[in-house]
Amino acid sequence: MLEEVKAHLTKRDTIVIDLWVHFLVSSWNIPLDAPGLMNQFWYLNEQYAPFGISFQLKPVSYAMNADWAADIDNSKAEKMKQLHRGDYKSLNVYLVEGAGGGVCSLPLGGNMPVTQEQLDGDGCFIPLSSGVHAPDGTLTHEIGHWFGLLHVFEGGCGGSDYCNDTSPQAGPSYSHKSNPDDIRSCPAVDSCPQYAGTDNIFNFMDYTDCSSEFTNDQRARALAIFQSYRANRAIADGVRWK
Repeated sequence: MLEEVKAHLTKRDTIVIDLWVHFLVSSWNIPLDAPGLMNQFWYLNEQYAPFGISFQLKPVSYAMNADWAADIDNSKAEKMKQLHRGDYKSLNVYLVEGAGGGVCSLPLGGNMPVTQEQLDGDGCFIPLSSGVHAPDGTLTHEIGHWFGLLHVFEGGCGGSDYCNDTSPQAGPSYSHKSNPDDIRSCPAVDSCPQYAGTDNIFNFMDYTDCSSEFTNDQRARALAIFQSYRANRAIADGVRWK
């Protein structure tokens, strides 16, 4: 299926994803940067346009709850249960004031109907500061996971992210820009010299300051997984999405 999707990357209708954004803050004194969120929204659409994917921003929600806002794991199941909107092909993003990093759910494999618990637990969490800062690739990276993409360093030098056009990589690069104004200025690294190619320091599915691209195989894999596991996923009897 991956090869079929690759062959038709330029011959497809745009997939429109409903994007539900939830601000989790400790007080109303936290600046809620609406222009910053819109910059992030346009940035996401720019990065995923080559996939044939477009995001449609739905009404934004705001939850003032100091416990929920303190960290991602605090009452995670309960806040997702209350805030989650849409079906299994709808993307929910939670912008958490006190979060130190991002996390996102991968698509469920198989063909079993999605349960209420699985539906409510689907989505991406990132720091609030990243959610309103478009050049920060954190949300783009986490949404890659939501579409089924793995880290380019999955399994180390002998592992695989199942994309043939990403080089083997021992672990996260953590490269930093040598020029603060140049997103292509991270120094080249080769952590798996026994294989051809250097580390994927410009790839969104690595951890660097210079994350700015996806490969053709990543696009094809994301589309294939979305169509197989999200687009037409059955919902179990009794499940009611909001």
